[in-house]
Amino acid sequence: MKYKKKVIRKLEDLEGKERPTDSLLIREAEEFGLITKAQKIKLEHMKTMRGVYAHPLNNAPTKLEVEVAIELGVTIVLSQPPLLKHAFVKELAVAIFENHHYLDDNSERVTDFAENTLQHVNPSVFPYFFKLLIENLNRINGDITKEIFFRRGKLFLNALLKKAIDSDVSIEDWKVSDLLHNYSNIMAKTFIDEMFWPLLNETLQDSIIGYLIEPIKEGKVIKPSIESIEKILNLHNHALLNQRHLERLNTALEKCSPYYKMSAGVPLEWYQNELIFDLKSRNWYQQNPVIDVLVSLGKEKINQLESQFLIELGRNLLQAADGGARDVKDFILSLGKKNQWSSFLIEGVFLETFVNEKNKIRFKRHFQTAFMAVLALQKDDRERIFNNAIELLKISSAKTWITEKSFDKIIGHLQDIVQKANESDDSNIIERREIILNFTSTFEETKDRILAEEEEEE
Repeated sequence: MKYKKKVIRKLEDLEGKERPTDSLLIREAEEFGLITKAQKIKLEHMKTMRGVYAHPLNNAPTKLEVEVAIELGVTIVLSQPPLLKHAFVKELAVAIFENHHYLDDNSERVTDFAENTLQHVNPSVFPYFFKLLIENLNRINGDITKEIFFRRGKLFLNALLKKAIDSDVSIEDWKVSDLLHNYSNIMAKTFIDEMFWPLLNETLQDSIIGYLIEPIKEGKVIKPSIESIEKILNLHNHALLNQRHLERLNTALEKCSPYYKMSAGVPLEWYQNELIFDLKSRNWYQQNPVIDVLVSLGKEKINQLESQFLIELGRNLLQAADGGARDVKDFILSLGKKNQWSSFLIEGVFLETFVNEKNKIRFKRHFQTAFMAVLALQKDDRERIFNNAIELLKISSAKTWITEKSFDKIIGHLQDIVQKANESDDSNIIERREIILNFTSTFEETKDRILAEEEEEE
């Protein structure tokens, strides 16, 4: 902007001295991008010939020469729309990235200003302006003292790309490939948008996917950032990724924990089996974060999973709690309180306390907590679980040698519950009394049967 004022002062000075301004106007018009170099040569030739014809000793121009001069003047100057070019956008870029008070730090106002300004910029300089924006954004990226300029620059960049789309301007000549490989961070984050992604050819799309999901640090490929995963998933949700992109994304996600995937918004069905895998790891640092995933996703989402998966999940939660994983143990203990976790998950926890998936009896901790969690369920769910448990007890066998004391510990818990049920006048307890008695009776029968089988083996 200072440069323009300097040119205007020169013009005013020449006019004040009654000196010609033609040469200055032609020279500065090219500098500002208002005319091309070839057009400048033609206008300078017209100025030269004007001097020749003005000499009293020379002949006047022919009719054809006058017509050519008129045509050049109209074509080069008078017929051109009042659009700004290189010099303007160059100074605009300086204002965007260096003048703190150039615009209010309000996204709507900056966007409106950018869109209005671009209406007066010649599309021929879009590639140049695009390059300036990318270079400056890359220069200040990550500098917290330049955040206002970064936000402003991003809004101008988005406005420029939207203008290209609305005006049906191709970006093939914008040297996107060179800029992508020189400024991969800014370029990738710019085009990983559902609006701008279709502007790129498949080769450029492949490169951006690579930069985002396979970042390099100290010469090694590391896991992608949560932001990158979110952006790519957004393209997937808009059906803008091809099969190869999805394959590469899944490969990159293998480096990420379930909690990391959950944080990035990866669909649960993509990694739900990893929850069970981590619970089976016998590593507390893998087991405990599973609870963070369950709690963060919430009961409603988890409860929508397939019933058999939830039963298996419940079994493995109990196994991890029995193994000492503190967060998992706390989760199991919370099931005894009023909650809305799926009855199938609670069923898995309950069954795992006394019989495994192969119908082999062995006892684990938290039986009483799991039993009370089942009792707290709705009648239909409660009876389904107890009836299933009764049938499993009838066909079960001991996994290893089981002592009478081990059986009696469980039966002691059951007898305490039975006694409380018999003494209570609470309708909720009375309603549960029959199923409690049935389960307790079956458990005692199972004890007698298994101890008899063990005695026969001796």
